[in-house]
Amino acid sequence: MKSVISLLIIFLNFLFSGKTSAQAVGIGTQTPDVSAIFDVQSGNKGVLFPRLSTAGRMALNTTTSGLLVYDSSSKHFFYYDGTSPYNVSGWKMIITSDDLAILEGNVAGYDVFLVAGQSNTHAGKAFDPVLDQPDSDIKQLGRFDSLNYRIVAAAENLQHWTRVDGYIGFALTFAKLYKPLLAGTGRKILIVPCGYGNTAVIEWQRGGMLYNDIIARINYATSLPGSRLAGILWHQGENDLENGNYQSQLDTLITNIREDLGNTMLPFVLGGLVPFVVNNPWRPNRILIQNIIKDTPNRLLKTAYADPSLPTIIDKPDNEFDESHFDAAGQREMGKRYFGAYMLIR
Repeated sequence: MKSVISLLIIFLNFLFSGKTSAQAVGIGTQTPDVSAIFDVQSGNKGVLFPRLSTAGRMALNTTTSGLLVYDSSSKHFFYYDGTSPYNVSGWKMIITSDDLAILEGNVAGYDVFLVAGQSNTHAGKAFDPVLDQPDSDIKQLGRFDSLNYRIVAAAENLQHWTRVDGYIGFALTFAKLYKPLLAGTGRKILIVPCGYGNTAVIEWQRGGMLYNDIIARINYATSLPGSRLAGILWHQGENDLENGNYQSQLDTLITNIREDLGNTMLPFVLGGLVPFVVNNPWRPNRILIQNIIKDTPNRLLKTAYADPSLPTIIDKPDNEFDESHFDAAGQREMGKRYFGAYMLIR
């Protein structure tokens, strides 16, 4: 406490001494460098800058270029430098040698896609090593162990919260279809997998763990040089069959995510539930939820619906097996339909 008071006294003396244009302030030295306004020297200590979570950093109300903080969520320094088409938040990450290693050969940056919602983002059985092989131009933001916040190959099963080996989602098929749009640009695709099985829409609301994880990961990904958020692919609803507030909570979620990511017109594609269970007469509430999801483009601009019933109904050889999930073939087909829906609003 005494050291803090001493430092404040030094600053006050410095500011009001009338010699601010000619004198430097020194900490740990009697002869501060004349080219510096503030010179700190120590042989065994460092300087700690303000440490904020990503949510805390994004909540700062600033338009002042040069503001520097340490982001404890992504473990990087960020400075504010104003907004741009590729960096709507205004924050820029200070790149480390590790970051440069993962960006090697990709100086043009990434088109980033967030994939979030329930297990139908990643629970399609069964993986095919040929059909589901990775693409060198498609990456994912890792989540587990030493791969957390690392850019790695988008190999199935992608690193969603509740990933299961041998299962796949729709995102890789979507990305492979999107890739030709980047031909000749030097850009690549970065998928940010955030799916979590058995979650209701209320669990994804602003301020919660899942929501904060989305914001932190997208802000990290879009801080990489030249990178931009190109869209959000959402699949959720199975856990809200008794939720009378589903429509308002879904719309609020979409609005808040767009607002917190700095783009109110960010393309947002929602996928429909498995047709077999929607049409089950014993669970009529599924039709209500499906209709709310399907009707989203009539309520919110720049949203689209990936329809599992058009042009054909997506089903399985045995629809009663794991009835609420698309199988791997269904996931690949949903990837095509997500892409078709995305192209209507991009």
